[in-house]
Amino acid sequence: MTVDHDHPSPDETLIESGKVGAPGDVPATQQPEEQAASASPPPTPQAADPSATSTAADEQPLFTKDGKATQHHPQFSSLTFVQIFATGTVILSPFMFGFHLSALNTTAYAMRFCSIDKINGLPACFDVSEAVWGTILGIFSIGGLFGSIPAGYLMDRYGRKTVLIGNTALYALGAVLQSLAVDVTMLAFGRFIAGLAAGIALVVTPTYIGETAPINHRGTLGVFSHLAITLGLLLSSILGLFMATTELWRWMLSFGAFVPLLQAIVLPPIGVESHVWLLSRGRRDDARRSLKRLRSATHNLERELDYVEKDLAAAAAKSKESISLIQLFRTRGMLFPLLLAVVILVTQQLSGINAVFFYSFSIYSRPFPNDADKITAGVSAFYFLAVAGTITVVERLGRRPLLLTSQIGMMLVGVLFTIAFGLDVTWLQVVCCFLFIAFFAVGLGPLPFLILSEMFPPNAVSSGSAVAMATNWIGAYIVAQVFPLFAEHFFVYSFLPFVGYLIFSTVFMWLYLPETRGREGEVNFRAISRMRGGGCAADGGPDPGDSVIVMEKVDGSAAASVSAAGPEDGTSTLV
Repeated sequence: MTVDHDHPSPDETLIESGKVGAPGDVPATQQPEEQAASASPPPTPQAADPSATSTAADEQPLFTKDGKATQHHPQFSSLTFVQIFATGTVILSPFMFGFHLSALNTTAYAMRFCSIDKINGLPACFDVSEAVWGTILGIFSIGGLFGSIPAGYLMDRYGRKTVLIGNTALYALGAVLQSLAVDVTMLAFGRFIAGLAAGIALVVTPTYIGETAPINHRGTLGVFSHLAITLGLLLSSILGLFMATTELWRWMLSFGAFVPLLQAIVLPPIGVESHVWLLSRGRRDDARRSLKRLRSATHNLERELDYVEKDLAAAAAKSKESISLIQLFRTRGMLFPLLLAVVILVTQQLSGINAVFFYSFSIYSRPFPNDADKITAGVSAFYFLAVAGTITVVERLGRRPLLLTSQIGMMLVGVLFTIAFGLDVTWLQVVCCFLFIAFFAVGLGPLPFLILSEMFPPNAVSSGSAVAMATNWIGAYIVAQVFPLFAEHFFVYSFLPFVGYLIFSTVFMWLYLPETRGREGEVNFRAISRMRGGGCAADGGPDPGDSVIVMEKVDGSAAASVSAAGPEDGTSTLV
């Protein structure tokens, strides 16, 4: 395990500042009589009252005025090897999403056109129209839609880790069906099953990371989830360079069964169940054991567990159990935050990025018929590096500025795309593709999943995530179905519809999306409701000077202030 020496524990900070004496220390302000009384006998470390330090630490500010968690926050901790490895294991699920998303891209020609009938008793290729091929690609998104809807219920009922382990079977089954497909129906069904697994994975994985990561590393670890997607895209493109042939495309698709098998073997011993979920089930001892494996040796486990329990209790006071999908639409004050989440997740798809990933090979086979596969692989590699770069700035710059910059950049590049296609300038088309990917990577790529895990109260995060992810998959399906037909008839102007939508989404998020960095879901939820009423929209969130946000206490005293600070009719809270 690693210990963050740059950030002493709250206890150490208080001792150094003189607010809490170390065991056996005598404050300089004591009188001689008091010194004599306190010096004999000297208290041992075991005799010291542990609540004194904890109480003093609770009175320290938990957030700075710019919204970053301080070292006094109960969930502030250095990263440990177990935390990193556990995160690395669970992100194999979004990794497989990226692989399946692009697997039929570079293999498309080999799978559709061939000069022989059968190889090892299986069809060498499938002679299908462009419309049928688009359906095969798009059915992956339909599977994702049907997987995302029950994902919230499943992870609330059985736990985050358990669902991810079971989900590996769906991933493996989907890969096997595709690699052994005897006809188009079997190929499409295998892709649908893989989509089911991806839909579950993209709801559960961000929730797991958001709940287990220290608050000061939540953004960094959250981006790792999307980094895994880009790595899956990259691997698929690289394998396509060597295996996109009539003889080898089935072997390439079968690779999708090996990674889930690896995850099913590694996740049970290395991964730990979310302590937040365990506490929600009343299993504090199990939650303590889980948290102990994740946090540094000097971390105050009981203080964090108490803090999480108070969050859960506050949510339970408003709703006795997790909010279901139906209750989500009936819960007072929840509809607008849900709408914002839907817009963010739909924008990720309607930005036009999947037009590049789904059809990059087809797009670049026109100007570069001999090098389209290499350009596709190059785009995936660049995307991976760009997302990796985002990891270094997401906690420093915040979510809101990066998300808005991403959309504005993609909007401008979309216009440039139109010019490049209209003038038939091949080098400019390639440059536009890389710029489009770069702007997507700094915001709309990794951040929607991260923000989604930060914008709902604990008892609504599962159902809220499920609804938002369902609309994300619908957007992906629309792009997969509509873009090929639109590009066939209006190739030069194929990116302009995306530009039009990005104008709307940019304005909407600029008006209503607060900065969610370093704040709990309950706090961000209230900030969204407040911005809807016109408060603090210019600076992207609640008033930085609001003591509710900056000085929130573990003992729950700030909860009353929060209610008092909110609208009098209570619309910003769950009832």
